Amino acid sequence: MRLHAPAPQEIAKLWPTIRDRIGSCCERSGGKYAPADVLLNFLNGRMELWLVMDEAGAIQALVITEIVAYPRITVCRLLACTGDDAALWVDLLASMEAWAKSRGCAAMEPICRPGWERRLKPLGYRKTHVVLEKSL
Repeated sequence: MRLHAPAPQEIAKLWPTIRDRIGSCCERSGGKYAPADVLLNFLNGRMELWLVMDEAGAIQALVITEIVAYPRITVCRLLACTGDDAALWVDLLASMEAWAKSRGCAAMEPICRPGWERRLKPLGYRKTHVVLEKSL
C-alpha cells in the first residue's frame, strides 16, 4: 500500500471516482459538509485529500485533512477517513504526520468515530476530549 496526495488539478480529474466515498463521509458529518463543499476546499487548498492505493493503483481508502491554526499552535485535523482493510494501511498515517510537521503543525487532531480510538492508540494517539452533538 502507498499513500498519494493528489494535487488540486488531479483531484478534479479523480472526482467522478471518489465522489461517492466523499459523499459517505459527508453523510456522517452531521450536515457540516456536502461533497461540493469538500471539492471546493480541495481545489482552493483549504483541505487535503490523501489516497491509500494498492500496488495496482486502485484506491483502497481516502483521508481528508485540514490544517487548523489555533492562537497558540497549528494542528493537522483529520476530518474523515474511509476505506477497506484499515489494518493494512493505518501505519501510513506516519507519512501524514511527517507532512503535517513539515507544514508547521505541532499535533494531529483526528475527529473520528469511536472505533478509531482503538486502532490509533498503538500509534501513540490518545483520547483527550469527547465531542457530543445535539441538533437544534
